[in-house]
Amino acid sequence: MPCEALLTGKPVYILDLTPVSGDRLGKFERFHADLRETLSLTRDFQGQIETYPYQPIHEACRIGQIVAKELAHRSEPVS
Repeated sequence: MPCEALLTGKPVYILDLTPVSGDRLGKFERFHADLRETLSLTRDFQGQIETYPYQPIHEACRIGQIVAKELAHRSEPVS
């Protein structure tokens, strides 16, 4: 759900829940670390909500462009 919230351009805070062991946890931990640390899109909830700037994501458009480019490339005649 963070990705949907990041479409709004509004602050997105993540509540740190008690970890549960297992392979699935690692995937979600990496996902949230990327959103927070690599992309600076989300922040950890520390009890206060403040606004902060970020560029809203448009993943459907970005992925659609990648797919369209790949399909166009595949339909080009081979010399």
